[in-house]
Amino acid sequence: IRRQQHFLMAVYDKITSADMLLHIPGLAKQLTSMVKTDMPLSDMMDLGRALHSMVKEKGLSMAMVPGTPKYIDGISYWLPDITDLRELMVKMQGATMTEHYKSAAELMEKEYNNAVEKVEKGDDSEENKEAVKEEKELKAKKEEKAKEEEAKQSGKSKKAGKDQKSAASEEASSDSRGVVRLVNCSGSKTAGAEAAARLRNAGFEVISGGSGEIIANTVVVSTTNNGAVVNRLSNVPFAHQMRISRDGAADCDGVIMLGADFK
Repeated sequence: IRRQQHFLMAVYDKITSADMLLHIPGLAKQLTSMVKTDMPLSDMMDLGRALHSMVKEKGLSMAMVPGTPKYIDGISYWLPDITDLRELMVKMQGATMTEHYKSAAELMEKEYNNAVEKVEKGDDSEENKEAVKEEKELKAKKEEKAKEEEAKQSGKSKKAGKDQKSAASEEASSDSRGVVRLVNCSGSKTAGAEAAARLRNAGFEVISGGSGEIIANTVVVSTTNNGAVVNRLSNVPFAHQMRISRDGAADCDGVIMLGADFK
């Protein structure tokens, strides 16, 4: 795994070098023919820019997902240990794993292991069939909702064409706004207010998250892997480390844990 990490960073250094710029269109065409994904190309580009920003600012950390290897139906899988993985993520962010968070991780791990066990046994019980049916229905609903959102966005684009000035103004306002929850973990009583003021000046909408246990470094956690959001959050107006932790139920685009390094 470590060799793979070194290799990936070497690849990154190579593809971002000046002599590779002319070859990027050809490389992109080759890669898209070799990769199967439901992520739009625009999101890939935004994530690429965000990754570049993280590497440049040395805010990218790599770690091996704790778990065990296993063959299921002749295919090799790496099965993560959910509790250990959650604990690793907390440590990487310089925080402490609470009992509530640990209990939630243990429950998730139990459900995950039960699901894997059913697959291994080839469970064809009515209960499992019903669960599979529900999962498919939920997936179909999500896809339908995504299509509706895409249609809405398309409608907005058409409306923008009719009223360019008004739409451009609204779009600029929307793009410049990101909702963040600010948690003061710096140990300074005034740092939270100062950071909130800077964020608002930079166009962010700030929700107070109170104060938390002191951490050394400021961490920005994106609650989505949407490239545009990640790229937006990577430009908060002070030094930070960037993380992505998807949370579909989150009421904000990202959580900022202000560390003792805030200046």
